[in-house]
Amino acid sequence: MKPHTNIARLSLWALAALAAAAYLLIIARFGVNIPMDDDYHALQNFLLNFLKADGAEKLRLMLEAGNMHRLVLMRLVVLGVYAVSGQLNYSAYIWLTSLFLLAIALLLYREGAGRSESKSLLAAIIFLLLFNGQNLGNNLWAMSGVANIGSVMLTLLSITLILSERRAAFVAGIAVSLLTIYSNGNGMLMIPPLLVCLWMMKRRRELIAFGLISVTAAALYFIKLESSRVGGSLTDHPGVKLLNTFAFAGCNLWIPSAGYIAVAAGAACAAIYLWGIYRGVYKTNLCVYACLTTLFLTAAATAAGNAPVFGGESAAPWRYRIYGSMFLALTAILVTNNPKAFGTTKLRRIFPALALAFCILSTLYCYRKAERRYEQKVVSSYRWRTAGQGLGLRYPHLEAHLAAGLSEAERRGLYRMPHYPLSFLHTPLRDYAGRNFIPFNHGITARLETRREDRYLVVEGWAYLNEPAALMEQEDIYIYIIGVGGDEPRLVCRPWFERRFDVIDDTAKADCGFLAVIDSAELPSEGYRIEIGLRSRLKPGKPVKIFRPGDNASKRDCGENSGANVVRI
Repeated sequence: MKPHTNIARLSLWALAALAAAAYLLIIARFGVNIPMDDDYHALQNFLLNFLKADGAEKLRLMLEAGNMHRLVLMRLVVLGVYAVSGQLNYSAYIWLTSLFLLAIALLLYREGAGRSESKSLLAAIIFLLLFNGQNLGNNLWAMSGVANIGSVMLTLLSITLILSERRAAFVAGIAVSLLTIYSNGNGMLMIPPLLVCLWMMKRRRELIAFGLISVTAAALYFIKLESSRVGGSLTDHPGVKLLNTFAFAGCNLWIPSAGYIAVAAGAACAAIYLWGIYRGVYKTNLCVYACLTTLFLTAAATAAGNAPVFGGESAAPWRYRIYGSMFLALTAILVTNNPKAFGTTKLRRIFPALALAFCILSTLYCYRKAERRYEQKVVSSYRWRTAGQGLGLRYPHLEAHLAAGLSEAERRGLYRMPHYPLSFLHTPLRDYAGRNFIPFNHGITARLETRREDRYLVVEGWAYLNEPAALMEQEDIYIYIIGVGGDEPRLVCRPWFERRFDVIDDTAKADCGFLAVIDSAELPSEGYRIEIGLRSRLKPGKPVKIFRPGDNASKRDCGENSGANVVRI
């Protein structure tokens, strides 16, 4: 698509701005100042230990490694926010991650715009492929966002600076590359493509200088480094690892029940990359090719380092989605800037439409996941304020240790967990009339408890379908209020999401906790009973179905020992 009018160009620029604005509005909505999962260890306890350490110990803590990662950038961010505010501030880390994502977009635009026939077209594609739901999961998790999106930003910045013809930029690039290598580990994979690029540019002295410094830094990185990876030998299961490499590249299109879509997308990116080398496209933009080569090495290393099982940890985690976004954006730059080489002079006209559709659909799909993460944080804050526990940690056996760190941080004034009263957690009841639900005959396993607090009825527990997790993805849990003597619900509400970390390795059971706070004034005065309902999406080709345990078949399947699927009050 080549805009010929100011209106067309302005429309494309507006599209880019709109994508970024919508994304940042979601960040503003859900980016609360509450830690989750590894935040407690990687951010909170790091700062506590750093403030108590002496000079040598401070340096050790900055460079300390865990599971193949040294996270210097993340620790610098924590110390920088502390220097400015004197506190731990998870909202600040989330917003800094958003700035890292914006920096990535601007760097990509800078590299592609100089060779682009339409700068507005390129800007629209880049912003639509970066500012969408795929990166929300990373961005809204403070430590993961800074570590992953931050390291990608540093890698792109290092490559840009080192390949610059200006000596000052090259020297700055050396410094940034050292930070990149020590900020997630995979940054060192940029060393081989950069050495090749410097050799092709006939910059021999810079090649030697960068090679000596970067290789030495990479070698030192592995001193006293321990790993929990279980990938086995590089020659084991080569077919599965190749599929996982492609799935990693196409992870923005990962669907658990249709992993071949991500594999096809990743393979397409690889084919365009290799065809560009064959046609000499790499000569037009060494920076883009250095970035893509680094990404493919990252994908291969991830596939090789994880268990030889298709999908899973090798492709599915949300923390990898920024890499999938980079694959798509860099590939789009190659194709749009070199249409003749790729035979896409006509096809490129629909690129903005495809990018827009991807942005909208992925954001709509991931919005609920972002909302769940927000709800998980709020509920963990409520649990902490009311009981001093229930932080919703990924590793429950560490809760006592990390909770002690949280108590210390609050005593020292470094952080204070927000207080959410029951009025904030209030879950409004809606009229059930006119809602159609389809009986589902596989039954549930559930646990439900109720208690009174002030004028509120608190309903909490968990519920999951007995159908194998591979066949479905649980979407929502509902609380039904059924009047005395009635068979159909009169009122319904969707409670707050709460993750069960006591069964974290079983997704079907982990993503099934809930907390509802109902105003007693909204309940039927003549009496009622409570039932749980689940809404789930079956594998492709099957309709969305709603399960309500009031159905006879469901009651029969659940039986007496499967949990309190029906509670009468």
